[in-house]
Amino acid sequence: MQSFKGYMIPGLYFENDYCLYILRWEETPTQIKKMTQLWLITPENKRICYIDPAEGIPVFNKYHLFDEVTGAQINIQEDRNYIKIWCRTSNEEILSVDIQPEVTLENRIVNLLLNIRYTKKLLITKEKTETGKAFSNEPVRIVAITDAKVIFHGTSQGKLIKPKRKIKIGDGEISEKALINYCVHNLEE
Repeated sequence: MQSFKGYMIPGLYFENDYCLYILRWEETPTQIKKMTQLWLITPENKRICYIDPAEGIPVFNKYHLFDEVTGAQINIQEDRNYIKIWCRTSNEEILSVDIQPEVTLENRIVNLLLNIRYTKKLLITKEKTETGKAFSNEPVRIVAITDAKVIFHGTSQGKLIKPKRKIKIGDGEISEKALINYCVHNLEE
């Protein structure tokens, strides 16, 4: 297994029936040391990935089967109170995202439990990607998202809401709650 370290946001779902996944790897076992991916699932279930750097596309394609995979410039500003993301290809801004994280009492309890090895082993998922490669996810810390806004090609996707439909990427499903999962994500070589 190869370990990717950083965070993922496993699905932000919006009124206009768009879903956005965000994966930001600060450490990867590949020649690309840092990688960011924005996965957009449209109402028609079209799956689009924007990836920075573009050299990460072969790594992505090893694990996923999306309709479009495009190299992009993805810039992220973040602190404890917000995450702001801009995604552009060539000279066109494709996507902008504003996220408001909040550490809740529930998060504090879960994070305390994550520090206990026994509990952590119970929370590790073992599933497969769309290409049949095994993966597991080991959460290190969880943070709630209280609000998010996405603009895709100049159009707001509406309010952040609970998912109205099941969305699966391989065996993984969209999260019922909007959250940031700081984790170690292991992928079969």
